[in-house]
Amino acid sequence: MEMEKEIGPGTYDLRDLWKVFVRYRGWWLYPTLLLGLLALIMSFLTPNSYKATLTALPPEVAGAGLFGSGGPSLLTKGVPSNALQAIAILKSREIKERAIDHFRLDTLYEADSREKVIRKFSRDLRVFFDQNAGVIRVEAISKDPELAAQIANFVVNQAEEINERLQVFLRKPMLRVVDKAVPPERKYRPRRGVNTAAGLIVGFFLGLLLVFARHSLDDRLNDALSAKKSLPEIEVFSTVPRLKGVDPLRTSDAAFPPVGLFPFLEKFTEMGRGLFAFTGPRGKEGKTFLTLCAGRYLSANYEVLLIDANPTSKGITALTGLSGNRGLSDMGDAESLKELIAAPEGFSFSVLPAGQGRAIDFTALASALEHFTSQFEFVLLELPGMLTPGFPVEMLRIPGSILLVLRYSVSRLSDIHEIGLLFGGFRDRLRLVLNDYDEKIHSL
Repeated sequence: MEMEKEIGPGTYDLRDLWKVFVRYRGWWLYPTLLLGLLALIMSFLTPNSYKATLTALPPEVAGAGLFGSGGPSLLTKGVPSNALQAIAILKSREIKERAIDHFRLDTLYEADSREKVIRKFSRDLRVFFDQNAGVIRVEAISKDPELAAQIANFVVNQAEEINERLQVFLRKPMLRVVDKAVPPERKYRPRRGVNTAAGLIVGFFLGLLLVFARHSLDDRLNDALSAKKSLPEIEVFSTVPRLKGVDPLRTSDAAFPPVGLFPFLEKFTEMGRGLFAFTGPRGKEGKTFLTLCAGRYLSANYEVLLIDANPTSKGITALTGLSGNRGLSDMGDAESLKELIAAPEGFSFSVLPAGQGRAIDFTALASALEHFTSQFEFVLLELPGMLTPGFPVEMLRIPGSILLVLRYSVSRLSDIHEIGLLFGGFRDRLRLVLNDYDEKIHSL
């Protein structure tokens, strides 16, 4: 049986990255969708803003400048100096204060000081030189499209008055308006599509950070190599692929067993009659499922007894409809073990239920197993998890195979390692069953 190839230091395999990406898909998918949805909701909750734009020729293009009539102006970083001077006037504090007072913007911005009103208004008023077109643009943003256009036109008019007083530019008007600001029909903000896309991107990268953080801290079993490292020299009894929707008690005879179970089930017939105990690290590894599948398969040709020695879960006893029957926990009151064994309706295997008592006498059960193995060709025993409180260590001394069921993405490597340390003296009895094994991702 060929194990997965170990990747050496300094090497990377895109398939391994893809496995991690798929394994933790919820860790990146949910943050992506959540932040995208939040960005979309915030976009709908944010009031619409409108941007009005006025376009004007700079003073030097209009034919006059500070340094002479009709002469070329100096360039500063690609912007004519006369354009920079005009922009300085347009962005002056005096003009901003005039606009704030004229349009009563202090009540609109709801700020508690004049300086805060000016700062907020400065964010909504943009004056710049468009080098591609060679023009000055004045952009005003407001929730009212009419007000946005009025502010842009007002700023230019006030700049002309200031220039008249200061005589910065001798030729009038200072700016030759190409396009006056008009109330815009379309909103400027919020841009719902852009905001949603940004939310999705931020959520995705946040999800990636969570994925790699989760992966670095993940202690779950995800490949066969990890199991073998935790329990070296332990034979892999069988691997069971992912079997969705399979119910060993209700699947029709024509459909049972599913093809994926054949390698696992045929192992029992190869090893011959005897006792097989199913356990796992803690629980939810699929012990009950595999015990029932093996019982149904073997009972077609052999005398089979299923023993529910796992009173901590609603396992074999409940699934076979024997919850009210006496069983293992009632051995002290029974005249014989035979009277505790039941035959579930519709099935050809026998069951020794967990019983109605509170505790199981595992010492007595260990003594009784010799009797059961002489009466039945196969005895399948479901035990609690090996790391659950009160695990019956005496059951590891039974003359049979102990099948340690390890389920991918459930069993933890630290638990498997702990089992190897605590129960190292019984390694010769342990066999590994790799359950819920996805052959499309992993390969043995």
